Amino acid sequence: DHTLWCWGDNEHGQLGIGPQSNMYVPTLVAGASWTSVAAGMNHTCAAKTDHTLWCWGDNALGQLGNGTYADSPVPVLVSTN
Repeated sequence: DHTLWCWGDNEHGQLGIGPQSNMYVPTLVAGASWTSVAAGMNHTCAAKTDHTLWCWGDNALGQLGNGTYADSPVPVLVSTN
């Protein structure tokens, strides 16, 4: 159904659910039409059916690809520049 569910450690917002608290059960990530996902230790990226790429979580080294170094606890669109 193209939904995305995450759970576990959320210290850096890597679950993409907003509030930075750990989740011990699968929790729905905002948005819809997800097609694939890749998870790092402290960040996550996922593609949507419209071929856009979104990332969230730790961004200390620019992992989110949005041109900033600010962490994001919710999905942010990866810049294509």
